[in-house]
Amino acid sequence: MKIIKEELFFIKETLRYGYGLSGVLKYLVNKFWNSRAIFKLKLPDYKLIDGVEIHILCQKKDSIMLAWSLVSFIKQTGICLKIIIHDYCSFYKKTAKRLESKFPELKVLFLTEANMLINNMTNLTPKLLEHRKFGHKLIYKLVDIFLLSRTEKVMVLDSDVLFFNRPEEILKFINENPDCDSLISRHDGSCDLMLLPDYSTKHDILKNEAGYMNSGIIFYKKDKIGDDKLLEYFENTLREPGDYFVEMTGWASLIAQTKFKFLTKERYVVKGRPETNTVAKHFTSPRRHEFYIYGIDMVRKGILEHE
Repeated sequence: MKIIKEELFFIKETLRYGYGLSGVLKYLVNKFWNSRAIFKLKLPDYKLIDGVEIHILCQKKDSIMLAWSLVSFIKQTGICLKIIIHDYCSFYKKTAKRLESKFPELKVLFLTEANMLINNMTNLTPKLLEHRKFGHKLIYKLVDIFLLSRTEKVMVLDSDVLFFNRPEEILKFINENPDCDSLISRHDGSCDLMLLPDYSTKHDILKNEAGYMNSGIIFYKKDKIGDDKLLEYFENTLREPGDYFVEMTGWASLIAQTKFKFLTKERYVVKGRPETNTVAKHFTSPRRHEFYIYGIDMVRKGILEHE
């Protein structure tokens, strides 16, 4: 029933945004039929890069989106990083095996394994553990990725992001000694971070425009954000454990304390359709249906044109 309600929502949104019945048909055919071709498409040639990991929180129903996202990244960069998929108790072993077969550098970290690793950590505060235990499932994207990443540089990516052009800013951060400590994508508008005022003032979080940060694409140097910064955030957030935005405001609060650069909203699009010079598009709700209406077709065309 939940799946049916979700699909009816996206069909309604497809019509509301003017795609008509042809758009609804395109959405349904691409999502439930054509999108599965990703596992038959040849993986673009790539060079394996050490010292950087991609971390993605994903549920089973988004595993095909995830595959398209990774293929588009590899296609546009010509590189592959070690890929860690954080499951939140919805992946079947069959789904994990399918992804690991497609991407040799990929490992699915099941929630049971993540629980064991984090429960063995002795420096975590009761407030952090409360949020992780009782919070919205997106909390794993903040806590687990932060605590379990191991490389010098870390990429955090959402499964509903597609790449259409070469991300020069990202490649420079990966391959060179960048002139900043972190990169993050940007919203059009600002959101209320709901932080204790003293904490926000102490770290210039609002001054650094953290409210405009979007956690769909993040890069950061691991040694520039200590565990103490994560613990401090949970002591100073006014959001309850079940709040959907605890994760995003958490990342924003951490990144705002580094020497960061925004990935420009003109090249890394959150709202609006991609244009000729668009590097990546984050297909956030309520327009997630566009991932299937035109997103995967753009990626597939780019792959086939260069075969």
